[in-house]
Amino acid sequence: MSSQEGIQERQTEILDNQTALMELEYEPEIVIEDCSFTNSQIRVDISNIGRGIAKHLYVHTDVHIGSLAPENRGHDPSTIPENAWHHSEDALFYRDDDGTEYVNGIGSLQRQNSIDTLTNRVAGGSIGSEEVQAFIGTPKVYRYPPGMGATGIRINQLMADLREIGIESVHITFDLIYCSEKTDPTTEDIRVKQITGRAFDLVEYDSLSEFLDMSGPTSGSRQEVIEQISEYPKYPPTNR
Repeated sequence: MSSQEGIQERQTEILDNQTALMELEYEPEIVIEDCSFTNSQIRVDISNIGRGIAKHLYVHTDVHIGSLAPENRGHDPSTIPENAWHHSEDALFYRDDDGTEYVNGIGSLQRQNSIDTLTNRVAGGSIGSEEVQAFIGTPKVYRYPPGMGATGIRINQLMADLREIGIESVHITFDLIYCSEKTDPTTEDIRVKQITGRAFDLVEYDSLSEFLDMSGPTSGSRQEVIEQISEYPKYPPTNR
């Protein structure tokens, strides 16, 4: 390598590092201030203490059922097509005896009682730097009957389904997922903040309204959530 080529390579490396530092300087940083539940709906109070805009705000529902037989945990690749919203095997949390698979899901969040001009241009809510805002949404999971398309179901419906087949308790964690303000964010731009998690008693309770009365919160690896989301072909969503 000539000295000129070496200088050019070093200049390129310096420029790349400067670009990366500038992007970090304008990263959003979300803080979960509070949350509450009414029937099947969640309200999340959020502040953005970073210097960038956070967009594509969704709530991710992560369900875990303990003490299941192996046949109720195994994923059949033919059940969920590759172009589906979910096709990550890790997203599966229950398979019933008829072959219907239940997988974790995401639902968009929107500002409460206000007009969000940015939301008119991007899927999911958005929040600017140094903003504090309440968002509402409907958490959901997906149900895939064999040979049929997915049905998005609310958590209250999921509770009814699981109770009917004799499951008495589940662990549910709700996470906020979002991206930086890049025009076309990629899976590498996905950020996750845990909202809350609980061990939910299906025998005594039948609505998310009582969710925060349960023991908890639970915790887990947010990296696992990112890995699940990175398998979803429709997140991050493209701008409208």
